[in-house]
Amino acid sequence: MQWDESKNAGFSTGQPWLAVNPNYQAINVQEALANPDSIFYTYQKLVQIRKENSWLIRADFELLDTADKVFAYIRKDGDRRFLVVANLSNEKQDLIVEGNVKSVLIENTLAQEVFEKQILAPWDAFCVELTD
Repeated sequence: MQWDESKNAGFSTGQPWLAVNPNYQAINVQEALANPDSIFYTYQKLVQIRKENSWLIRADFELLDTADKVFAYIRKDGDRRFLVVANLSNEKQDLIVEGNVKSVLIENTLAQEVFEKQILAPWDAFCVELTD
C-alpha cells in the first residue's frame, strides 16, 4: 500500500523486497484523503448512493441505444426515472437523451451541460434523476 510520499511510500522503514511504484509520491492514501475529488471519495459516495437507493437493484432496467463506447441505461421505479451514463472512451461521444435533470446523484462532469450540448467529453459519467 502506498501510504504517503515518504521513503518506501510509508510502507516500511526497512528495505522492501519489491520495488515501490515510482508514482507513490503522487498516488497514495495521504493524497487521496486530502483531495475531495479523489477516487477514494468517489467510491465512498457510490457506496452511500447504493445504500440509500433501492432503485439501483429493484427498478425496471432499460438499456439505451447509444454510441458503441457509451454505456447508458434508465431505471424506472414507479413514477421515478433515473439515467446512468458513462463514456468509456478517451474521445467525445454524441449522446441524445430526452427529458430534463431533476437532481444529480453523482457526476464527474456537469450533467446539465451534457443534456444541453448532447455531447459527452472523454470519460464523462453521471447519474441523474429525470423529471416526468
